[in-house]
Amino acid sequence: MSPLVSVIVVNWNGERLLHECLQSVLSQTHQPMELIVVDNGSTDRSLEILKGDYKESVCLVENSENLGFAGGNNAGIRVARGKYIALLNNDAVADPLWLGEMVKTAEADPTVGMFAVKIYSYDQPGILDSAGGLLIYPDGL
Repeated sequence: MSPLVSVIVVNWNGERLLHECLQSVLSQTHQPMELIVVDNGSTDRSLEILKGDYKESVCLVENSENLGFAGGNNAGIRVARGKYIALLNNDAVADPLWLGEMVKTAEADPTVGMFAVKIYSYDQPGILDSAGGLLIYPDGL
């Protein structure tokens, strides 16, 4: 049986981005998956969209103020139930195989604690924007 993955999307006034981002997560081939959207005090129609179009498919965490990216993700992590946590920006669109490939890699080597994926340009899909972009030394820096 595949492990549960908690996908956390932090949103702040991203109503124009939500549909494409959330649909890409809901279209993942990997299951089981829970989708957690943390709204950081949006003043646009984001909450209306989340409570209407996505009320059955997302776990909504509502912050009364903008806690930033880290604070929003921490709020999502507190309610997450998955063996794995995947963070996705609200302006990103995930490939349908995104979670499945990460889980396959993670399950193959339980000594690895974090993975980053290739990110391609939205406007120029063949252009690689980032290949992880993070270097974490053994001391955590």
